[in-house]
Amino acid sequence: MYIVEELYQLFYIIYTQFKLIFPFWITGLAIGSFISVFFAEKIAKIVEQINPKKFYLLGVLSAAILGAASPLCMYGTVPLIAVMGRKGTPQYFLVSFMVSSILINPNLFIYSFVLGVPIALLRLFFSILAGVCAGILVHYCYKGKVFFDFESFDGRKSLAKSHSLKGLLQDIHKAIQITAPYFFIGILLASLFEVFIPKMWIINLFGTNRELGVLLAVSLGVPIYVCGGGTIPLMRGWLNTGMSPGAVIAFALSGASTKLTNLSAVKIILGIKHFIAYIVFHMLFAILTGWLIDWIYRIF
Repeated sequence: MYIVEELYQLFYIIYTQFKLIFPFWITGLAIGSFISVFFAEKIAKIVEQINPKKFYLLGVLSAAILGAASPLCMYGTVPLIAVMGRKGTPQYFLVSFMVSSILINPNLFIYSFVLGVPIALLRLFFSILAGVCAGILVHYCYKGKVFFDFESFDGRKSLAKSHSLKGLLQDIHKAIQITAPYFFIGILLASLFEVFIPKMWIINLFGTNRELGVLLAVSLGVPIYVCGGGTIPLMRGWLNTGMSPGAVIAFALSGASTKLTNLSAVKIILGIKHFIAYIVFHMLFAILTGWLIDWIYRIF
């Protein structure tokens, strides 16, 4: 009888999670696909036309914002960066665009509203800030030095897509095929987590010592974060059971930057030394961001 009750509770939570999250997921996919089909080439042209050499801070900020607005995956971003790099675009500009593009995109931003408006806006802000910080570091630390390695990269993936309703529907269909399994797995894991993991465990693990909780969240982001959308239900469950907002954002930042597909794409244009620097930067940025957010929440 006890097992039947738990199964009923599990299915009820799965249904509740699906009912709450599905509209955000499908809306995010639709908006992301719309931008990808009708605006990806325009974003790429804007990026290529901006000349940030005169006012580098403005260039860094512009690149970070454009990176956040870009719907391209890393395997679409890398060819664009390679082409711009060969045309003489400053390295700090390329780094800012790349870092923000890795951490956030329009689809993921819309989907993050499931976690609440403050969390979604904080995720966007710190994703852009990460791009700005990375660009500034490269500007000062690699002035006159080579940061990217484009020698091992040949060609450019085409951004051209059918700018039509058919092209939009095809893009949405492809996005659903890619993300749907992670979406449902995420809901299932979050529901199992809510039913079978005692709430006090999470409170003791992440809520008692928030500084340690952020460190644990960053560590979890590396192995668990496989798909941005798939982790949203997990993050929502953790928030509801005591994980701090800072730990949630830290998990999102560390996970997105060290996701296997992103790492393999970044490795194409970075040598091993700079690849390690990339990982260290993102881990430190995620930790400091988590601590800062929790400090702000304690004050206000």
